[in-house]
Amino acid sequence: MKSPNRPSNRKPALKPTLKPALQPAPHATRRAVLKGLGLLGAAGLLPAPGLIARAAGETDVIIVGAGLSGLNAALLLEDMGLRVTVLEARGRVGGRILSRPDLPGAPELGGQSIGVGYARILSAMDDYGLMPRAAVRAPRVDPVIHLRGRTIQGRDIWTAADENPFAGDGRGLYPWEHLRRTLTPLNPLSDIESWMDPANAAHDISLGDTLAAHGLSPRQIAVSAGINPTYGNGPYQISALLHFQNMTWLKHQLSFMQPDKPPTLQVDGGNSRIPAAMAAALKGDIRLNSEVAGIDRDPGGVTLALRDGTRLTARAALLTVPLPALAAMAFNQPLAGAQAAACQAVPYSPVVQTFFRIPDGLVDDPRLAAFAWTDTLAGRLMTERGADGRPRLLKSWAVGQAARYLDRQPRDAVAGHARAAIAAIYPDIAAALEPLHVWSWQRDPFAGGTYAAWGAGQMARYAPSVAAPAGRLFFAGEHTARLDRGMEGAMESGERAALEIADMLEG
Repeated sequence: MKSPNRPSNRKPALKPTLKPALQPAPHATRRAVLKGLGLLGAAGLLPAPGLIARAAGETDVIIVGAGLSGLNAALLLEDMGLRVTVLEARGRVGGRILSRPDLPGAPELGGQSIGVGYARILSAMDDYGLMPRAAVRAPRVDPVIHLRGRTIQGRDIWTAADENPFAGDGRGLYPWEHLRRTLTPLNPLSDIESWMDPANAAHDISLGDTLAAHGLSPRQIAVSAGINPTYGNGPYQISALLHFQNMTWLKHQLSFMQPDKPPTLQVDGGNSRIPAAMAAALKGDIRLNSEVAGIDRDPGGVTLALRDGTRLTARAALLTVPLPALAAMAFNQPLAGAQAAACQAVPYSPVVQTFFRIPDGLVDDPRLAAFAWTDTLAGRLMTERGADGRPRLLKSWAVGQAARYLDRQPRDAVAGHARAAIAAIYPDIAAALEPLHVWSWQRDPFAGGTYAAWGAGQMARYAPSVAAPAGRLFFAGEHTARLDRGMEGAMESGERAALEIADMLEG
Protein backbone atom coordinates (compact mmCIF):
# COMPACT_ATOMS: atom_id res chain seq x y z
CA MET A 1 0.00 0.00 0.00
CA LYS A 2 2.90 2.42 0.57
CA SER A 3 3.57 4.85 -2.25
CA PRO A 4 6.29 7.49 -2.58
CA ASN A 5 3.78 9.79 -4.23
CA ARG A 6 1.22 9.99 -1.44
CA PRO A 7 1.26 12.17 1.66
CA SER A 8 0.31 10.74 5.04
CA ASN A 9 -3.22 11.58 6.07
CA ARG A 10 -2.24 12.96 9.45
CA LYS A 11 -0.21 15.95 8.49
CA PRO A 12 -0.96 19.15 6.64
CA ALA A 13 0.65 19.25 3.24
CA LEU A 14 0.52 23.01 3.00
CA LYS A 15 0.35 26.15 5.09
CA PRO A 16 -3.11 27.68 4.81
CA THR A 17 -1.68 30.85 3.30
CA LEU A 18 -0.19 28.99 0.35
CA LYS A 19 -2.00 28.17 -2.86
CA PRO A 20 -3.05 24.48 -2.71
CA ALA A 21 -1.16 22.17 -5.02
CA LEU A 22 -3.00 20.51 -7.84
CA GLN A 23 -1.16 17.21 -7.34
CA PRO A 24 -0.72 15.22 -4.13
CA ALA A 25 2.36 16.40 -2.29
CA PRO A 26 5.48 14.19 -2.38
CA HIS A 27 5.38 11.53 0.30
CA ALA A 28 6.75 12.72 3.61
CA THR A 29 6.35 11.62 7.18
CA ARG A 30 4.03 13.53 9.49
CA ARG A 31 7.05 14.55 11.54
CA ALA A 32 8.83 16.07 8.54
CA VAL A 33 5.85 18.14 7.46
CA LEU A 34 5.06 19.36 10.97
CA LYS A 35 8.71 20.34 11.30
CA GLY A 36 8.34 22.38 8.14
CA LEU A 37 5.46 24.21 9.80
CA GLY A 38 7.57 24.94 12.86
CA LEU A 39 5.73 22.45 15.04
CA LEU A 40 8.50 19.89 15.59
CA GLY A 41 11.61 20.36 17.65
CA ALA A 42 14.68 18.23 18.12
CA ALA A 43 13.07 16.33 20.97
CA GLY A 44 9.96 15.41 19.01
CA LEU A 45 6.49 16.91 18.65
CA LEU A 46 6.45 20.32 20.31
CA PRO A 47 3.71 22.92 20.10
CA ALA A 48 4.54 26.22 18.48
CA PRO A 49 4.94 29.15 20.88
CA GLY A 50 1.56 30.29 22.18
CA LEU A 51 -0.34 27.15 21.20
CA ILE A 52 -0.42 25.69 24.71
CA ALA A 53 -1.03 28.75 26.89
CA ARG A 54 -4.05 27.18 28.62
CA ALA A 55 -5.27 26.68 32.14
CA ALA A 56 -4.92 23.24 33.66
CA GLY A 57 -7.59 20.94 32.30
CA GLU A 58 -8.81 23.45 29.70
CA THR A 59 -9.89 22.17 26.30
CA ASP A 60 -8.29 23.98 23.41
CA VAL A 61 -10.64 22.92 20.62
CA ILE A 62 -14.06 21.29 20.57
CA ILE A 63 -14.85 19.59 17.28
CA VAL A 64 -18.49 18.97 16.40
CA GLY A 65 -18.83 15.91 14.21
CA ALA A 66 -16.82 12.68 14.22
CA GLY A 67 -16.78 12.18 10.48
CA LEU A 68 -13.63 12.20 8.38
CA SER A 69 -13.18 15.98 8.43
CA GLY A 70 -13.58 16.26 12.19
CA LEU A 71 -11.37 13.29 12.97
CA ASN A 72 -8.63 14.40 10.58
CA ALA A 73 -8.63 17.87 12.12
CA ALA A 74 -8.57 16.38 15.62
CA LEU A 75 -5.55 14.21 14.87
CA LEU A 76 -3.66 17.11 13.33
CA LEU A 77 -4.45 19.43 16.24
CA GLU A 78 -3.32 16.82 18.73
CA ASP A 79 -0.11 16.43 16.79
CA MET A 80 0.36 20.17 17.29
CA GLY A 81 0.10 19.73 21.06
CA LEU A 82 -3.50 20.91 21.46
CA ARG A 83 -6.13 19.35 23.70
CA VAL A 84 -9.17 18.31 21.68
CA THR A 85 -12.65 17.01 22.48
CA VAL A 86 -14.86 15.60 19.71
CA LEU A 87 -18.65 15.68 19.99
CA GLU A 88 -20.78 13.36 17.86
CA ALA A 89 -24.58 13.45 17.85
CA ARG A 90 -24.93 9.87 16.68
CA GLY A 91 -24.00 6.77 18.61
CA ARG A 92 -21.12 5.99 16.26
CA VAL A 93 -18.22 7.71 14.51
CA GLY A 94 -17.91 8.06 10.75
CA GLY A 95 -20.58 10.58 9.76
CA ARG A 96 -21.81 9.70 6.28
CA ILE A 97 -19.34 6.82 6.03
CA LEU A 98 -21.42 3.80 6.95
CA SER A 99 -20.60 0.18 6.15
CA ARG A 100 -22.91 -2.80 6.60
CA PRO A 101 -20.62 -5.86 6.55
CA ASP A 102 -23.43 -7.81 8.21
CA LEU A 103 -25.51 -7.68 5.03
CA PRO A 104 -24.84 -9.94 2.04
CA GLY A 105 -22.21 -8.38 -0.20
CA ALA A 106 -21.13 -6.01 2.60
CA PRO A 107 -22.60 -2.83 1.06
CA GLU A 108 -21.49 0.72 1.80
CA LEU A 109 -24.43 2.99 2.64
CA GLY A 110 -22.26 6.09 2.39
CA GLY A 111 -18.72 6.67 1.23
CA GLN A 112 -19.23 4.08 -1.47
CA SER A 113 -15.72 3.85 -2.87
CA ILE A 114 -12.18 5.17 -2.62
CA GLY A 115 -10.53 6.60 -5.72
CA VAL A 116 -6.93 5.86 -6.64
CA GLY A 117 -6.18 9.58 -6.26
CA TYR A 118 -7.51 9.83 -2.69
CA ALA A 119 -4.08 10.60 -1.24
CA ARG A 120 -5.14 11.26 2.35
CA ILE A 121 -7.56 8.35 2.52
CA LEU A 122 -5.09 5.87 1.05
CA SER A 123 -2.41 7.06 3.44
CA ALA A 124 -4.83 6.62 6.33
CA MET A 125 -5.25 3.02 5.24
CA ASP A 126 -1.46 2.68 5.31
CA ASP A 127 -1.21 4.31 8.72
CA TYR A 128 -3.76 2.00 10.32
CA GLY A 129 -2.94 -1.21 8.50
CA LEU A 130 -6.22 -1.37 6.59
CA MET A 131 -6.19 -3.50 3.46
CA PRO A 132 -8.30 -3.14 0.33
CA ARG A 133 -11.15 -5.54 -0.15
CA ALA A 134 -10.37 -8.23 -2.68
CA ALA A 135 -11.74 -7.19 -6.04
CA VAL A 136 -14.61 -9.33 -7.30
CA ARG A 137 -14.71 -9.57 -11.05
CA ALA A 138 -18.17 -9.22 -12.52
CA PRO A 139 -19.06 -10.33 -16.04
CA ARG A 140 -19.47 -7.58 -18.63
CA VAL A 141 -23.16 -7.41 -19.45
CA ASP A 142 -25.12 -4.86 -21.45
CA PRO A 143 -27.01 -2.46 -19.16
CA VAL A 144 -30.79 -2.53 -19.02
CA ILE A 145 -32.96 0.52 -19.62
CA HIS A 146 -36.56 0.46 -18.44
CA LEU A 147 -38.38 3.49 -19.82
CA ARG A 148 -42.09 4.16 -20.31
CA GLY A 149 -42.98 0.59 -19.45
CA ARG A 150 -40.54 -1.09 -21.83
CA THR A 151 -37.44 -3.03 -20.80
CA ILE A 152 -34.57 -2.64 -23.26
CA GLN A 153 -31.19 -4.38 -23.22
CA GLY A 154 -28.49 -3.97 -25.82
CA ARG A 155 -27.14 -0.83 -27.45
CA ASP A 156 -28.53 -1.71 -30.86
CA ILE A 157 -32.02 -2.20 -29.44
CA TRP A 158 -31.79 1.07 -27.50
CA THR A 159 -30.57 2.90 -30.61
CA ALA A 160 -33.66 1.81 -32.54
CA ALA A 161 -36.15 2.16 -29.66
CA ASP A 162 -39.05 4.60 -29.92
CA GLU A 163 -38.40 5.47 -26.26
CA ASN A 164 -34.98 6.87 -27.20
CA PRO A 165 -35.43 10.67 -27.56
CA PHE A 166 -32.01 11.48 -28.95
CA ALA A 167 -31.09 12.26 -32.55
CA GLY A 168 -28.31 11.35 -34.97
CA ASP A 169 -25.31 9.55 -33.53
CA GLY A 170 -26.57 10.51 -30.07
CA ARG A 171 -29.13 7.70 -30.36
CA GLY A 172 -26.33 5.21 -29.84
CA LEU A 173 -25.52 6.64 -26.42
CA TYR A 174 -27.13 5.61 -23.16
CA PRO A 175 -28.71 8.50 -21.18
CA TRP A 176 -25.76 8.94 -18.82
CA GLU A 177 -23.33 8.80 -21.74
CA HIS A 178 -25.30 11.42 -23.65
CA LEU A 179 -25.11 13.87 -20.75
CA ARG A 180 -21.35 13.40 -20.45
CA ARG A 181 -20.78 13.83 -24.18
CA THR A 182 -22.91 16.98 -24.25
CA LEU A 183 -21.18 18.63 -21.30
CA THR A 184 -17.57 17.71 -22.05
CA PRO A 185 -16.99 20.27 -24.85
CA LEU A 186 -18.88 22.90 -22.84
CA ASN A 187 -16.71 22.53 -19.73
CA PRO A 188 -14.86 25.84 -19.17
CA LEU A 189 -12.71 24.62 -16.26
CA SER A 190 -8.99 24.19 -16.86
CA ASP A 191 -8.14 22.48 -13.57
CA ILE A 192 -9.69 21.34 -10.29
CA GLU A 193 -9.54 24.74 -8.60
CA SER A 194 -10.74 26.93 -11.46
CA TRP A 195 -14.40 26.47 -10.49
CA MET A 196 -13.65 29.14 -7.84
CA ASP A 197 -12.48 31.67 -10.43
CA PRO A 198 -15.05 34.50 -10.61
CA ALA A 199 -14.68 34.38 -14.38
CA ASN A 200 -16.49 31.03 -14.32
CA ALA A 201 -19.45 32.30 -12.30
CA ALA A 202 -21.29 32.80 -15.60
CA HIS A 203 -21.60 29.02 -15.78
CA ASP A 204 -23.31 28.85 -12.38
CA ILE A 205 -26.72 28.50 -14.03
CA SER A 206 -29.02 25.52 -13.99
CA LEU A 207 -27.98 22.39 -15.81
CA GLY A 208 -31.34 22.35 -17.56
CA ASP A 209 -30.85 25.85 -18.96
CA THR A 210 -27.33 24.92 -20.08
CA LEU A 211 -28.59 21.85 -21.94
CA ALA A 212 -31.52 23.75 -23.46
CA ALA A 213 -29.17 26.47 -24.71
CA HIS A 214 -27.15 23.72 -26.37
CA GLY A 215 -30.24 22.57 -28.26
CA LEU A 216 -31.59 19.69 -26.18
CA SER A 217 -35.37 19.32 -26.10
CA PRO A 218 -37.31 19.05 -22.81
CA ARG A 219 -37.63 15.28 -23.28
CA GLN A 220 -33.94 14.88 -24.02
CA ILE A 221 -33.09 16.89 -20.91
CA ALA A 222 -35.46 14.78 -18.82
CA VAL A 223 -33.98 11.47 -19.99
CA SER A 224 -30.33 12.51 -19.82
CA ALA A 225 -30.43 14.52 -16.59
CA GLY A 226 -33.84 14.40 -14.92
CA ILE A 227 -34.99 10.83 -14.40
CA ASN A 228 -31.93 9.70 -12.48
CA PRO A 229 -30.05 12.95 -11.74
CA THR A 230 -26.45 12.78 -10.59
CA TYR A 231 -27.10 15.56 -8.09
CA GLY A 232 -30.14 17.18 -6.54
CA ASN A 233 -33.75 16.87 -7.56
CA GLY A 234 -33.48 17.52 -11.27
CA PRO A 235 -31.73 19.45 -14.04
CA TYR A 236 -33.31 22.81 -13.21
CA GLN A 237 -32.48 22.55 -9.51
CA ILE A 238 -28.73 21.96 -9.91
CA SER A 239 -25.88 24.16 -11.09
CA ALA A 240 -24.12 23.29 -14.32
CA LEU A 241 -20.94 24.53 -12.65
CA LEU A 242 -21.19 21.68 -10.13
CA HIS A 243 -21.27 19.21 -13.02
CA PHE A 244 -18.28 20.90 -14.63
CA GLN A 245 -16.41 20.82 -11.33
CA ASN A 246 -17.12 17.12 -10.87
CA MET A 247 -16.13 16.28 -14.47
CA THR A 248 -12.82 18.12 -14.05
CA TRP A 249 -12.17 16.44 -10.72
CA LEU A 250 -12.94 12.99 -12.16
CA LYS A 251 -10.53 13.63 -15.03
CA HIS A 252 -7.89 14.56 -12.45
CA GLN A 253 -8.62 11.37 -10.50
CA LEU A 254 -8.24 9.26 -13.64
CA SER A 255 -4.71 10.59 -14.05
CA PHE A 256 -3.73 8.41 -11.08
CA MET A 257 -5.08 5.19 -12.57
CA GLN A 258 -2.76 2.28 -13.19
CA PRO A 259 -3.47 -0.21 -16.00
CA ASP A 260 -3.33 -3.24 -13.73
CA LYS A 261 -5.49 -1.85 -10.92
CA PRO A 262 -9.17 -0.92 -10.59
CA PRO A 263 -10.07 2.79 -10.47
CA THR A 264 -11.71 2.48 -7.06
CA LEU A 265 -11.48 0.25 -4.02
CA GLN A 266 -13.10 -0.45 -0.68
CA VAL A 267 -11.62 -1.37 2.69
CA ASP A 268 -11.68 -5.01 3.64
CA GLY A 269 -14.30 -5.18 6.37
CA GLY A 270 -15.91 -1.89 5.35
CA ASN A 271 -14.90 1.71 4.74
CA SER A 272 -16.19 2.54 8.24
CA ARG A 273 -13.00 1.03 9.55
CA ILE A 274 -11.14 4.19 8.45
CA PRO A 275 -12.94 6.62 10.79
CA ALA A 276 -13.02 3.94 13.49
CA ALA A 277 -9.23 3.63 13.33
CA MET A 278 -8.80 7.40 13.31
CA ALA A 279 -11.02 7.71 16.36
CA ALA A 280 -9.06 5.02 18.18
CA ALA A 281 -5.83 6.94 17.51
CA LEU A 282 -7.06 10.07 19.28
CA LYS A 283 -5.82 10.84 22.79
CA GLY A 284 -8.70 13.16 23.65
CA ASP A 285 -12.34 12.36 24.36
CA ILE A 286 -14.93 11.44 21.76
CA ARG A 287 -18.37 11.94 23.25
CA LEU A 288 -21.06 10.04 21.35
CA ASN A 289 -24.79 10.82 21.54
CA SER A 290 -23.84 14.44 22.22
CA GLU A 291 -26.00 16.68 20.06
CA VAL A 292 -25.11 20.37 20.07
CA ALA A 293 -28.14 22.63 20.48
CA GLY A 294 -26.50 26.03 20.80
CA ILE A 295 -23.18 27.84 20.57
CA ASP A 296 -22.14 30.96 22.43
CA ARG A 297 -18.98 32.75 21.40
CA ASP A 298 -17.08 35.76 22.63
CA PRO A 299 -13.59 37.11 22.05
CA GLY A 300 -12.13 34.74 24.65
CA GLY A 301 -13.66 31.41 23.67
CA VAL A 302 -16.74 29.35 22.86
CA THR A 303 -19.34 27.50 24.92
CA LEU A 304 -21.37 24.68 23.43
CA ALA A 305 -24.72 23.71 24.93
CA LEU A 306 -25.76 20.09 24.40
CA ARG A 307 -29.35 18.87 24.17
CA ASP A 308 -28.93 17.12 27.52
CA GLY A 309 -28.06 20.39 29.26
CA THR A 310 -24.30 19.88 29.39
CA ARG A 311 -22.17 22.95 28.64
CA LEU A 312 -18.60 22.67 27.37
CA THR A 313 -16.09 25.47 26.91
CA ALA A 314 -12.98 25.72 24.75
CA ARG A 315 -10.67 28.28 23.19
CA ALA A 316 -12.07 27.48 19.72
CA ALA A 317 -14.63 25.24 18.07
CA LEU A 318 -14.69 23.49 14.71
CA LEU A 319 -18.10 22.68 13.20
CA THR A 320 -17.85 19.90 10.62
CA VAL A 321 -21.53 19.02 10.27
CA PRO A 322 -23.45 19.35 6.98
CA LEU A 323 -25.31 22.59 6.34
CA PRO A 324 -28.80 21.24 7.29
CA ALA A 325 -27.46 20.19 10.71
CA LEU A 326 -25.70 23.51 11.11
CA ALA A 327 -28.97 25.32 10.39
CA ALA A 328 -30.57 23.55 13.38
CA MET A 329 -28.09 25.04 15.87
CA ALA A 330 -28.71 28.27 17.77
CA PHE A 331 -25.96 30.91 17.98
CA ASN A 332 -25.78 33.79 20.45
CA GLN A 333 -24.04 35.70 17.66
CA PRO A 334 -25.78 34.41 14.52
CA LEU A 335 -23.77 33.59 11.46
CA ALA A 336 -23.93 36.43 8.97
CA GLY A 337 -24.35 37.12 5.29
CA ALA A 338 -23.84 34.43 2.69
CA GLN A 339 -22.65 31.93 5.28
CA ALA A 340 -25.94 32.14 7.19
CA ALA A 341 -27.97 32.09 3.98
CA ALA A 342 -26.17 28.97 2.74
CA CYS A 343 -27.26 27.00 5.82
CA GLN A 344 -30.90 27.61 4.88
CA ALA A 345 -30.68 27.60 1.10
CA VAL A 346 -28.27 24.91 -0.11
CA PRO A 347 -30.07 21.58 -0.65
CA TYR A 348 -28.51 18.14 -0.33
CA SER A 349 -28.88 15.34 -2.87
CA PRO A 350 -31.55 12.81 -1.92
CA VAL A 351 -30.89 9.07 -2.22
CA VAL A 352 -33.03 6.21 -0.93
CA GLN A 353 -31.34 2.81 -0.93
CA THR A 354 -33.33 -0.40 -0.58
CA PHE A 355 -31.53 -3.71 -0.18
CA PHE A 356 -32.95 -7.13 -1.04
CA ARG A 357 -31.45 -10.55 -0.43
CA ILE A 358 -31.09 -12.57 -3.62
CA PRO A 359 -32.08 -16.18 -2.95
CA ASP A 360 -29.59 -18.92 -3.79
CA GLY A 361 -31.74 -20.11 -6.66
CA LEU A 362 -31.32 -16.78 -8.49
CA VAL A 363 -27.65 -15.96 -7.95
CA ASP A 364 -26.78 -17.34 -11.38
CA ASP A 365 -29.65 -15.59 -13.19
CA PRO A 366 -27.95 -13.55 -15.96
CA ARG A 367 -30.45 -10.73 -15.56
CA LEU A 368 -29.00 -9.90 -12.16
CA ALA A 369 -25.58 -9.34 -13.68
CA ALA A 370 -26.86 -6.25 -15.50
CA PHE A 371 -26.97 -2.71 -14.18
CA ALA A 372 -30.48 -1.31 -14.72
CA TRP A 373 -31.44 2.32 -15.29
CA THR A 374 -35.17 2.86 -14.83
CA ASP A 375 -37.80 5.58 -14.70
CA THR A 376 -39.51 3.85 -11.77
CA LEU A 377 -39.32 4.33 -7.99
CA ALA A 378 -36.50 1.78 -8.00
CA GLY A 379 -34.26 4.30 -9.76
CA ARG A 380 -31.17 2.32 -10.65
CA LEU A 381 -30.63 -1.34 -9.83
CA MET A 382 -27.25 -2.89 -9.09
CA THR A 383 -25.99 -5.93 -7.26
CA GLU A 384 -23.50 -6.44 -4.46
CA ARG A 385 -21.47 -9.58 -4.98
CA GLY A 386 -20.25 -11.99 -2.37
CA ALA A 387 -16.74 -13.38 -2.07
CA ASP A 388 -17.72 -16.08 -4.56
CA GLY A 389 -18.40 -13.40 -7.19
CA ARG A 390 -22.11 -14.17 -7.35
CA PRO A 391 -24.83 -11.54 -6.82
CA ARG A 392 -26.01 -11.74 -3.20
CA LEU A 393 -27.77 -8.40 -2.73
CA LEU A 394 -29.92 -6.33 -5.09
CA LYS A 395 -29.78 -2.61 -4.38
CA SER A 396 -32.34 -0.09 -5.52
CA TRP A 397 -30.80 3.39 -5.75
CA ALA A 398 -33.58 5.98 -6.03
CA VAL A 399 -32.58 9.63 -6.51
CA GLY A 400 -34.19 12.95 -7.34
CA GLN A 401 -37.97 13.08 -7.32
CA ALA A 402 -38.26 9.31 -6.78
CA ALA A 403 -36.25 9.62 -3.57
CA ARG A 404 -38.34 12.58 -2.44
CA TYR A 405 -41.51 10.56 -2.99
CA LEU A 406 -40.18 7.58 -1.04
CA ASP A 407 -39.12 9.83 1.83
CA ARG A 408 -42.74 10.96 2.18
CA GLN A 409 -43.93 7.36 2.60
CA PRO A 410 -44.04 5.44 5.89
CA ARG A 411 -40.66 3.82 6.50
CA ASP A 412 -42.11 0.32 6.47
CA ALA A 413 -43.75 0.92 3.07
CA VAL A 414 -40.62 1.97 1.14
CA ALA A 415 -39.35 -1.55 0.42
CA GLY A 416 -42.77 -2.45 -0.97
CA HIS A 417 -42.70 0.49 -3.36
CA ALA A 418 -39.21 -0.49 -4.53
CA ARG A 419 -40.17 -4.12 -5.00
CA ALA A 420 -43.29 -3.16 -6.96
CA ALA A 421 -41.08 -1.10 -9.27
CA ILE A 422 -38.70 -4.03 -9.72
CA ALA A 423 -41.69 -6.24 -10.53
CA ALA A 424 -42.43 -4.05 -13.55
CA ILE A 425 -39.05 -5.13 -14.93
CA TYR A 426 -38.43 -8.61 -13.49
CA PRO A 427 -41.74 -9.96 -12.11
CA ASP A 428 -40.43 -13.39 -11.12
CA ILE A 429 -37.26 -12.00 -9.52
CA ALA A 430 -39.17 -9.39 -7.52
CA ALA A 431 -41.46 -12.02 -6.04
CA ALA A 432 -38.49 -13.95 -4.68
CA LEU A 433 -36.57 -11.02 -3.18
CA GLU A 434 -36.35 -10.62 0.60
CA PRO A 435 -36.27 -6.99 1.81
CA LEU A 436 -33.40 -6.50 4.27
CA HIS A 437 -32.82 -2.81 4.79
CA VAL A 438 -33.88 0.67 3.68
CA TRP A 439 -31.63 3.68 4.13
CA SER A 440 -32.24 7.38 3.51
CA TRP A 441 -29.66 10.00 4.47
CA GLN A 442 -32.44 12.59 4.25
CA ARG A 443 -34.13 11.00 7.26
CA ASP A 444 -30.93 11.39 9.26
CA PRO A 445 -31.28 14.83 10.93
CA PHE A 446 -27.50 15.07 11.27
CA ALA A 447 -26.97 14.64 7.51
CA GLY A 448 -29.98 16.00 5.61
CA GLY A 449 -28.97 14.15 2.45
CA THR A 450 -25.88 12.75 0.81
CA TYR A 451 -23.85 15.82 -0.23
CA ALA A 452 -24.37 19.47 -1.09
CA ALA A 453 -26.34 19.87 -4.32
CA TRP A 454 -25.51 23.46 -5.21
CA GLY A 455 -28.35 25.10 -7.11
CA ALA A 456 -28.08 27.65 -9.89
CA GLY A 457 -26.12 30.65 -8.64
CA GLN A 458 -25.27 29.08 -5.30
CA MET A 459 -21.67 28.09 -5.96
CA ALA A 460 -20.66 31.65 -6.77
CA ARG A 461 -22.88 33.14 -4.07
CA TYR A 462 -22.26 30.79 -1.14
CA ALA A 463 -19.27 28.47 -1.69
CA PRO A 464 -16.60 31.13 -0.93
CA SER A 465 -18.26 31.84 2.45
CA VAL A 466 -19.20 28.46 3.93
CA ALA A 467 -15.70 27.83 5.29
CA ALA A 468 -14.98 31.38 6.52
CA PRO A 469 -14.08 31.51 10.26
CA ALA A 470 -16.48 33.46 12.48
CA GLY A 471 -14.41 34.66 15.40
CA ARG A 472 -13.36 31.53 17.25
CA LEU A 473 -15.70 29.32 15.22
CA PHE A 474 -14.25 27.38 12.30
CA PHE A 475 -15.91 25.22 9.66
CA ALA A 476 -15.09 22.05 7.75
CA GLY A 477 -16.87 19.22 5.99
CA GLU A 478 -17.05 17.97 2.43
CA HIS A 479 -19.15 20.98 1.42
CA THR A 480 -16.25 23.31 2.29
CA ALA A 481 -13.60 21.45 0.24
CA ARG A 482 -11.94 23.37 -2.55
CA LEU A 483 -10.04 20.79 -4.59
CA ASP A 484 -11.42 17.35 -3.78
CA ARG A 485 -14.82 15.76 -3.41
CA GLY A 486 -16.30 12.96 -1.35
CA MET A 487 -14.20 11.35 1.35
CA GLU A 488 -11.00 12.99 0.16
CA GLY A 489 -12.72 16.38 0.16
CA ALA A 490 -13.75 15.83 3.78
CA MET A 491 -10.15 15.02 4.73
CA GLU A 492 -8.90 18.07 2.83
CA SER A 493 -11.31 20.35 4.68
CA GLY A 494 -10.30 19.02 8.09
CA GLU A 495 -6.67 19.66 7.24
CA ARG A 496 -7.36 23.23 6.16
CA ALA A 497 -9.45 23.98 9.26
CA ALA A 498 -6.84 22.55 11.65
CA LEU A 499 -4.24 24.90 10.20
CA GLU A 500 -6.59 27.87 10.48
CA ILE A 501 -7.24 27.08 14.15
CA ALA A 502 -3.55 26.64 14.91
CA ASP A 503 -2.78 29.99 13.29
CA MET A 504 -5.48 31.73 15.33
CA LEU A 505 -4.43 30.19 18.65
CA GLU A 506 -0.77 30.90 18.00
CA GLY A 507 -1.51 34.53 17.21
